Amino acid sequence: MDQAIPLNPEQRAKLLENTELFASIHESAATSGQTSVPTNLDTDLHFCAFVQAPSPVDKKLHLLELDGRRAGPVDRGLSQDLLAVRFSLFLSFHGDF
Repeated sequence: MDQAIPLNPEQRAKLLENTELFASIHESAATSGQTSVPTNLDTDLHFCAFVQAPSPVDKKLHLLELDGRRAGPVDRGLSQDLLAVRFSLFLSFHGDF
């Protein structure tokens, strides 16, 4: 990986794309997880994730969509504290514990 040090981000991405070790690790991660993949589904090693992060502009929490097929994160707008919302919902069903 020392050969990646002098490269710019695009060149590093190409290096990683063409490195068998990372291709193997990526394939393993992309095809594993908590949800079983139907046998008749071609996943094409693609995934999406949603995360909360403070906006660099207003410092408020925003919901970001991370999609490997997009050029970068997609800001889906203001977001509540998802953990607090889920915990509140949990308490409404299970009461104090």
